[in-house]
Amino acid sequence: MAVESGAKTRKTNLEPNAKLQLCCQKQSLSSSCQNLCNFDTFTDKTLVSTFLTNACPEPQRGLAFQCATTNVDHTECCRRNNLHNYSGGQCMPFCATHIPTPPNVFSYLQCLQVFDTIKNCYREYQYTHPNIFGD
Repeated sequence: MAVESGAKTRKTNLEPNAKLQLCCQKQSLSSSCQNLCNFDTFTDKTLVSTFLTNACPEPQRGLAFQCATTNVDHTECCRRNNLHNYSGGQCMPFCATHIPTPPNVFSYLQCLQVFDTIKNCYREYQYTHPNIFGD
């Protein structure tokens, strides 16, 4: 599939999970962070677990999140999935990942109910674009 990268077009055969895993490898993330390095295991439960147990501490958790989100604006995808109508739009900051995540993530617990929808926007982007740290 052709992928745009700036003014250049290049080919990539990697699926989103492969891109995410490669990104995590390039960032030398520890084995305790690997649940965040696969879209199938990066769930609301694993995300909460990383905060509660600190098994994947900062800054590694942040790097894994950057690998998943590619630090771009996923707002359009989130709007297509009606997330702007959920909880008064309070979860939209997790769609605009090019802007720093709000500091008190626990005030966004209701967003865990729609985390799969948000995460699928991250995955959808990586089908047609390179990962933030290359793929």
